[in-house]
Amino acid sequence: MNVSETMKKWIIFSVMTALCSVAVVTLYAMKPVEETMERKVLPLKPVSIQNASPGVYPIQVKVYGEVLAKWTTVIKTQVGGRITRINENLQPGQQFKAGEIILELEQINYQTALGQARLELENARVDLIQVERQASQARADWKGSGIKQPPASPLVFHEPQLKAAKAQLSYAKKVVEKAENDLKQTRITAPYDGLVVERFVNKGETVFTGDRIVKLVSIDQIEIRVNLDAVQVHQIGQWKGNPVQIIDPGTGRTWMGKLIRDKGIMDRETRLRRFYIVPLPCENRICPENLVPGMFVTAVIQGKNRDNLFALTESCLTRDGDIWFLDEKDRLRRQKAVPVFYQNGQVYIENITNTPSLRVVMTPGSGLVPGTRVVPVLREEG
Repeated sequence: MNVSETMKKWIIFSVMTALCSVAVVTLYAMKPVEETMERKVLPLKPVSIQNASPGVYPIQVKVYGEVLAKWTTVIKTQVGGRITRINENLQPGQQFKAGEIILELEQINYQTALGQARLELENARVDLIQVERQASQARADWKGSGIKQPPASPLVFHEPQLKAAKAQLSYAKKVVEKAENDLKQTRITAPYDGLVVERFVNKGETVFTGDRIVKLVSIDQIEIRVNLDAVQVHQIGQWKGNPVQIIDPGTGRTWMGKLIRDKGIMDRETRLRRFYIVPLPCENRICPENLVPGMFVTAVIQGKNRDNLFALTESCLTRDGDIWFLDEKDRLRRQKAVPVFYQNGQVYIENITNTPSLRVVMTPGSGLVPGTRVVPVLREEG
């Protein structure tokens, strides 16, 4: 064997070896692809859903309100004088009954004025009698004289004097009425059953006409003031007499009431309209216990009926105001919600697509993707 044949054999051997190596490397490189293709399909994610059908529900408007006394009065003096008697209950937080004496002023000056006025009244009566007699005598004398013509002056029959005497008597009566009223005003009484909010005087002080004595608020009649926007006003419809549930957010206590009136105009700055609620027992002048002026409450106002609404658990509504639901192939879908009102953990939304029913995701998380297939798990309400 010559050298050239030997070289040919080595070349053939080297080429065959290289080809085998490439084949082996290619087989090892294809193995992961085969393994990837053999991976198992992941199971579908279970999702809790709520079946919902549109229905008719009475709208309830929930707002915050403030309890107010129906009457708030700052009592002032009508006359002046030294305080001679003051009620010991004239302290903030104490109560007065209607007509109960709050304080008394010194009366001697007003008693004197009344006596003087009565004296002037009697003098005026005497003067009127005298003038009447003089007028009557003058007419008789004129008639007896046989003169046919009327007198040239009304003074002949004492007519001006008679008018002046009658006016003087009327004036004297008014002076007596004023003096009696001034004397009465030295005794200041409560105009209604009231609670003392603030006191402005002390024992032994001298007060003058128009000085403040005490600030009272009624305790037998209270109201609750609420403010509604234009949408809420529309939702309550014909509002007068609508029932209202009143809730103390601190204790959870509840009372019933009704809408009685509104302010009639919208506030120019807030664009809200003010309404007033009265607790039902207050109609009989007996207000509910622990419902006192100054406290804040929640008012749930019963409005008109609204149809084509879905009643959903509040957790169905996302922070962005969406709801997630499943289509007929159990795929996730998202829809913008239009809440109408909330009540007892439920949100009532409009059926904007007029769908006969929905399978709504009860607690949608942040990782949901539209179009993803899931396994629906029905959760019964309650």
